[in-house]
Amino acid sequence: MADPSFLPYLTGSKTMFSIQFSSGQDDLNPGTAPRFPFDLISDASALTRIIGARIISDTGSLIKPVSLLISRDDYSLTVNVLTALTNLDIESIWQKTFLNHHARGSLITLSAQTDESGSLIPFRSLFSCTKTGEFFHPPCPQCGFELELCRDDKVLEEAGLKPYSKSLARYLACPSCALKDNEKTFYSFAPDAADPGSVKSPADLINGFGGLMKGDLPCTRCPEHTSCYKDRHVLSLIIPIAFYPFYLIMFEAPSLNAQDFLSLISGEPFDELEQGLAQKRQFARKGYVSLLKERTVTPVLFVGDERQFLEILYLKLSILGEIAQYILSGERKFAYPEFGPSLDRLWVQIPFQSDLLPTFWNFRLMMMGMDPDIPVVLPSPGADYAAHCMGMLWFHALLKNRELDIRAINTGIVRVLKKKQADINGIMFKPDNIFWAPRPAPKRWRPLWEKALGLGTALLVEAGKTGSLPDGFWAAYHALRDEIRKELFSEAPLAQALPEVAGEDKADDAQIGHILARIRSKWAQEGQAQERDVTKEAVYVLESLPSLDAHEDAQATMIITPERPSARDESGEEYSKTSVLPAQPQQQAPAVAEEEDFSTETIIMQHQPGPAAKGPEAMDQTVVVSPKTAKTGPKEKIAASEKPAEKDLEETLIMGAPAQGAPAPAQKKSAQTDEDELAQTVILKPEKKK
Repeated sequence: MADPSFLPYLTGSKTMFSIQFSSGQDDLNPGTAPRFPFDLISDASALTRIIGARIISDTGSLIKPVSLLISRDDYSLTVNVLTALTNLDIESIWQKTFLNHHARGSLITLSAQTDESGSLIPFRSLFSCTKTGEFFHPPCPQCGFELELCRDDKVLEEAGLKPYSKSLARYLACPSCALKDNEKTFYSFAPDAADPGSVKSPADLINGFGGLMKGDLPCTRCPEHTSCYKDRHVLSLIIPIAFYPFYLIMFEAPSLNAQDFLSLISGEPFDELEQGLAQKRQFARKGYVSLLKERTVTPVLFVGDERQFLEILYLKLSILGEIAQYILSGERKFAYPEFGPSLDRLWVQIPFQSDLLPTFWNFRLMMMGMDPDIPVVLPSPGADYAAHCMGMLWFHALLKNRELDIRAINTGIVRVLKKKQADINGIMFKPDNIFWAPRPAPKRWRPLWEKALGLGTALLVEAGKTGSLPDGFWAAYHALRDEIRKELFSEAPLAQALPEVAGEDKADDAQIGHILARIRSKWAQEGQAQERDVTKEAVYVLESLPSLDAHEDAQATMIITPERPSARDESGEEYSKTSVLPAQPQQQAPAVAEEEDFSTETIIMQHQPGPAAKGPEAMDQTVVVSPKTAKTGPKEKIAASEKPAEKDLEETLIMGAPAQGAPAPAQKKSAQTDEDELAQTVILKPEKKK
């Protein structure tokens, strides 16, 4: 049975939609464009690579961006793994990967890629002419028929080639010509030095297309056929998307690579991350970061707050928990020489949402790969390989920052395995390293950090002893996350500059109440009062305000009356007068305001001015009223001779309305009438808060 073709999905000839490969980055400098013309999201995996694409409707509208996980033509594996794996092993891994993702509902399936039993089958080899934009299957340069992957071990061995079922070597051949010619021709993406001369390279195959005058090949109907093949220029125009028949699994496009997501959580600026990815020529990942930056208003909750440490730790543990649920599940056990995961092989989906929620608090882990790199630090014999891989990921996620890369962290992991514990006092495992730019972390949350390190250590050390996941791991993990969440969203402590006043609900009320309570206490102890005259716009009796220090006695109160028209006495002179009535002396001044003290909560009320008075009774007056007098009216003014100590005067700033001339003499107590203009600013104690 011939492999199915992917061409109908690219052209839309048999479907109501089509799949388009996304174009690569077009903002590169001239001459630096990558050879592969499409959006290569990831090319670092050992067995696969990921290409960006889009599902398009029959009218050309975008339905959804997708990612295509396809087979690699060259397996980037170490020698010992190459000798351990075969093509049949790779096929088995693809089948397991497909079934796992299909069961999770995380992929988009195509009808042509499965057989009657639901097993995954590969598509035929696929080439592209970047000049015309056409796709085609590679033909035999001799007869024009399509080349196929030779899976017959007997034919391969007779030709002096490695058998398909016992190696990772693959060869394309023409079924028709291979049976007729005595010297059979085969094509390999990367011919081995031990291969005979009958094995040709991709360049030989593409140059051979120039001799074809018929067949389903873009070159046979292109008017520039001759110029393209002159001086081997065609090698830069025809690109093998998949030199060999390839497996394909289609996913919804991710939002971000998991490693980039963790860096942003740690505090790496978007611009810095974009620049670093561009330097590594990771253009697709850079594009994802740029798109996320454009739609991100509030990435996290506690920027600039000390609780940012807790938020970063909570989010990192959250994504590690999702990874662990996948890797450490009972039906998915990694065993050497199969492959353990790494962070840059994992992806994150961040849905579009309103600006009401932080962007990084709503994410979903995406497992698009099946073949992450084998860990640099191999576990001891008998160890649980999945737990070992998860332990490495644990420390990579917590510690990687601007100063610590994966190589340095792996060095620290080696010491953990040797000492059977993490050196929590060492530089490598300091909580400061959770930030992208390491800085001191709050000491009171260090125990939470040590618990997080302990979970990673248990995965590495305990799994090495028992060969299974440590007992109680998940219980300890969920308990730690709950503890961090409770601490993160607990009520923030009030400002520490001033002590709180008992019974107050708001920090501002408590601080103001404390200031007034201390002033009132001094007045009550000394039993003195003060009356000061105010002329013109204002007179400052306080030459300089002391700083409000919690350990100093000097406090300040400023009472300002608004401007209003000045009154005139019978002689025509304007005057303004301010009186300050202290609270009644007590036997013992309380250190903290009692329930009935006006100091616990203060309201400043302005009396509206009435018509101008005709006599000297009209004046501006500022009165400080204690709780009892607030109910019965202002008390008599205290004589001017009963002045408080100069020290206390310097703690009260009173500004009256502008006046001209000398102030009028003290007036006798009299009832207010409609003819009086008595503008008052009164400090009253409101009702206690419920």
